[in-house]
Amino acid sequence: MRSPDRTWSSEPCAQVRILLRALAAGAPSEALRPARRRARQLLEVEDLLTQVTELPPAATSAAGARAVEQARARFRTLPRSTPAAQRQGRDLAELARRELDLGSGALGDVAALVEQNFAVDVALSPLGTDADGLCVHCGPSALILASSDFPDGHLRFTLAHELGHHLLNDPAEIIEETTRDMFADTVREQRANAFAGHFLMPERGIRSVLAWLGEQPGQVSDRSAVALMGHFGVSMAALVYQLNIIGILTYDVGQAMRGRGVRSLVSQHRDVAPSGAATAVGSVRRAPERLTRRALAAARQQLLGLSAVASLLERDDDEQLWDEIMADYQQPPPSASILL
Repeated sequence: MRSPDRTWSSEPCAQVRILLRALAAGAPSEALRPARRRARQLLEVEDLLTQVTELPPAATSAAGARAVEQARARFRTLPRSTPAAQRQGRDLAELARRELDLGSGALGDVAALVEQNFAVDVALSPLGTDADGLCVHCGPSALILASSDFPDGHLRFTLAHELGHHLLNDPAEIIEETTRDMFADTVREQRANAFAGHFLMPERGIRSVLAWLGEQPGQVSDRSAVALMGHFGVSMAALVYQLNIIGILTYDVGQAMRGRGVRSLVSQHRDVAPSGAATAVGSVRRAPERLTRRALAAARQQLLGLSAVASLLERDDDEQLWDEIMADYQQPPPSASILL
């Protein structure tokens, strides 16, 4: 039996209400409207779950809390130049990796890593390629949303970039990004890009992989570039940006490499590109794990209507979804305190 949809009239929590009001103001461009609509959907479901199930707020890990505390103490002053912005971004990435004990190797599931450690909900959705994503944050409430219609490596950089904005407590409640916005010539964006580059591709890790590939210092062949993209799960643009920043490639050499085309390079060196991160487009749908887990439990207990679950998961509101929700659910036994 499907649970009935329910209407709740109580006020949403203060932070979510602020974010919903800001999102309702309208996107500054047509390209950003799909991301705003999806962000509103997610925040509305969060509010409903808070009312229905007393959903607890997202929590940081102990290591994540230390990283956030140090970041906001050390980097509260906005840098005044590009070099200073890049230094701050690098220092923040090294701080985060150190506190999370990540070493200098490649990261796995970036969305899960962010959720596990930084009290940030992360969602992926096929939103097209006009906009990369957004970060909405206010007090303890934070959501990062990225379009999965880009190659996986591009998507991972977007997530790391938006995390940088959040960790640095950049003041806008809604930080919306197209690729042009992300690489704008401002110290806030330069700092977030530097963080993303060093968080995903630490210099020590890059040099270690290049040494393993037999490259001479200061040289990166096309084959090695493809291997680096596959190893760190990044796009060609992100890799070339990082290699420029750490002084391994000059700007002109990097642009010439990009000019040869990422698909062409990957097709020539498939043996070192098993992940396909530079070219594979997954168009996946991922709702925040915290909300998904609570929504499924609430639906099974008939506390939440199927339409809310369908909205959260971007699924059709139909019997197939209900059957999947209930597939592994075992009804709890009656309470022993109930007199029969």
